[in-house]
Amino acid sequence: MTVDARVVAAVRGGNAEAFDLIVREYQPRLYRFLFGMVGEAEVARDLTQDTFLAAYRALPSTREDLNLTGWLFQIARNNARSYWRRRKLITWLPFGRGGTDDERDADWEPQGVAGPPESRPEEFVTEREDLGAAMKQLQRADRECLLLVVDGFSYDEVCTITGLTMAAVKGRIFRARKELRAILEGKDSTV
Repeated sequence: MTVDARVVAAVRGGNAEAFDLIVREYQPRLYRFLFGMVGEAEVARDLTQDTFLAAYRALPSTREDLNLTGWLFQIARNNARSYWRRRKLITWLPFGRGGTDDERDADWEPQGVAGPPESRPEEFVTEREDLGAAMKQLQRADRECLLLVVDGFSYDEVCTITGLTMAAVKGRIFRARKELRAILEGKDSTV
């Protein structure tokens, strides 16, 4: 069963089993998005759980015309940003390296994400590593917009989730794709 207005209404009415349907429907997508944002499997799992906990608490007080998908991704995005702020605070201490939110994410390390087996597994692993390394060179906000579009969101939905204007979203996605292509083509030419 897919999530629809009846399921959301049931959750608003206090039906916890209806919320399980929402979790089953959205958990893989939210986890993928958060993993792409933070690059650590364990942190992405924790942030996914935090997202559903916040949604469960807030859902009864939402409007009837709620766009559930966009709303859940906004919560996930805010959780990822809170994680970055907490991590930034820790790195600000004398033992950390410091930096601003707009700087490149030098410490973002992708963990292994399972994918379809290729005829030559070593090439698949190398391509995954190259993509992960290229993604970490993108600015966080650009990477965020790109991940949302890759996950199937329209530009309008990305605007709603991020709070950016259409021009800003288009610019970020264009820049992210261009930089990603340049980085990956640069790797190919040096091999």
